[in-house]
Amino acid sequence: SWDNVFELRYGRQRLETETGSDIHEWGESSDLITFRSSYTMQHIRNHLLDGAWYGPSLFAEYTIESEFDHQGDGAHFLEMTGTAGLRLKPITWLQLHAGAGVRSRLLEEDSAAEPGLTFRAEVTRTRFFQHVNAPVYLAALVDYFLSWPGEGETHKLIAEGRIEIELLGPLRLAASLRFFLYDEPGAPLATAVDSTLGLTVAMGHRLQMY
Repeated sequence: SWDNVFELRYGRQRLETETGSDIHEWGESSDLITFRSSYTMQHIRNHLLDGAWYGPSLFAEYTIESEFDHQGDGAHFLEMTGTAGLRLKPITWLQLHAGAGVRSRLLEEDSAAEPGLTFRAEVTRTRFFQHVNAPVYLAALVDYFLSWPGEGETHKLIAEGRIEIELLGPLRLAASLRFFLYDEPGAPLATAVDSTLGLTVAMGHRLQMY
């Protein structure tokens, strides 16, 4: 299967103040554009394990995320991530991913690719209720990235909960709340929370071969 998701979001972040105090405040709005392309191959499960539910699948994923920050000098953030590994789907609505990934932050002075290991647990879209033929879905994920090897370990953790309302075909209205944690060498532990509202277009292509 080959699935593509394009998101255009508008959000606000809750960050620490410049004084470093414990007081937090909601920052200015940010515009975010995300594109994710994912390819999954069921070869191992179907041909070696006879389609068993506990069998892993090979997957490859490519993500581009862009953020236009209206605070300060209006910085532009662009990050690209490539991941390849194994996907396990123990139950219908839960997916587990483990693999090797490469992250690259463009438009920065140090934009070298950062290799590492990535782990993700994702609750896939589950129908919550239906109203006026507009299904409502819930989704949640925890994504962890550990840089390796390197001069120092970098940890990046993202926890996200989201609700989606199907508008028309692949077009959905999505609201999300995300928590970020960054731990980089030589820098204090950084956290952030953002809330976003936006539109999602899911484009999927599924091919089965026997």
